[in-house]
Amino acid sequence: MAGKAVALRRVSIALACRTFGVSETCYRYSAKLNDENQQIADLLIGLRRAAKSWGFGLCFLYLRNVRGHRWNHKRVYRIYRAACPRPPFREKMEKAGRTRLKVKPGRAQSRFCLSNRWPRIMELLVALGLIALKIALLIAMLLLLPLPLTWLERKIAGHMQQRMGPMRVGWHGLLQPVADGIKLLTKEDHIPAEADRFLFKLAPILALAPPFVVFVAIPFGETVSVLNAEITLYVSNLNVALLFVFAVIGLEVYGVIFGGWAANSKYAVLGSLRTCAQMISYEIPMGFAVVGVVMLAQSMSLVDIVRAQSDLWNIVYQPIGFFVFFVAGLAEAQRIPFDLAEAEGDLGAGFHTEYSGIRFALFMVSEYVIVLLVSVLSVILFFGGWNGILIPLPPLLWFALKVAFFIYVFMWFRFTLPRYRYDQLMAIGWKVLLPLAMANIIITGIAFT
Repeated sequence: MAGKAVALRRVSIALACRTFGVSETCYRYSAKLNDENQQIADLLIGLRRAAKSWGFGLCFLYLRNVRGHRWNHKRVYRIYRAACPRPPFREKMEKAGRTRLKVKPGRAQSRFCLSNRWPRIMELLVALGLIALKIALLIAMLLLLPLPLTWLERKIAGHMQQRMGPMRVGWHGLLQPVADGIKLLTKEDHIPAEADRFLFKLAPILALAPPFVVFVAIPFGETVSVLNAEITLYVSNLNVALLFVFAVIGLEVYGVIFGGWAANSKYAVLGSLRTCAQMISYEIPMGFAVVGVVMLAQSMSLVDIVRAQSDLWNIVYQPIGFFVFFVAGLAEAQRIPFDLAEAEGDLGAGFHTEYSGIRFALFMVSEYVIVLLVSVLSVILFFGGWNGILIPLPPLLWFALKVAFFIYVFMWFRFTLPRYRYDQLMAIGWKVLLPLAMANIIITGIAFT
């Protein structure tokens, strides 16, 4: 039995060393341990490292069965604590003079010391707290975004049409969005009698969630210094961020389809089917339009794409790509002249005809978030992101001004251009934008590779 125990001890130590990449000298203790105690300690530490979940009880039973001796419980427990020490327990035992076992400091000891892990735990907690704070700020910003944008859109519409716009609630109508929000929150939540109630309730959430999730990969700048700490202005710098954005934003169409189908209304169903065909027709050219940008930056990370434009913006090299991307973005946001999914003249209100109250508000929030997303992507992919020119402004301010300009362009187009017919919308997507996007890829490949 003794030879079997020695063999098992050697196997356990070799297994532990091979598993954790630790030299066998880490398992050697001071000369005060006699050979018998040394074998027990080596066996215990080997078992502990090879099977961390065994614990003292199983190791003690294992020793009794393998060695063939009835070892004293306290003696084996002291050897176990010496082999796998816990600093507070060890200090208390040494002060009381109840143990003479010494363990050389090394990786075998330090891997299980809480004092050595505490800085890493604190760093992990700080990082998780910072990520949670960024996500909370991002969600709050996106949820509150429709308040200023609805007021701004009404003001722009009023001035373009030679009227004042909102003027009654607050100074120049500044509190009008707040009044609209209160109205939507308190309005009756009506569900048609023949509607699919589950899908009817699920559709606004499906329409709202993907645009929110996409902003996890959207950078708003490099870093800012807060209390001598560098904080990045993005939640995550994905190396495939562009692919992630296009994959997730495509799921938004399911909310529109479910909303139209669940309402059990012919107008809503026609609007949702129009949306489905429109998304297929315009997401393909949009995806091809950014291939040239990826070829120039040699990366799909949005941060790397912005850094690649530090000297010259991509709009200089990719004017065709930008044109295709922005027109497809208008269709993606279902804004005039591509808002056939909710055309008032022939479909009532389109896919959300039967929605009211807070559920209708969720669809509107989704639309404004997509407008912001397309504006942000246009700035990042083609207009240098937070890189400025000529005027020395803070990078975050440069980024905000560019995004604000594109949001204004969306509103400008809405009150300037007429709505296309449905056959014209399909023809533009397949006969104009797609060939242009393919030609742009070929030209980029010839000129810059």
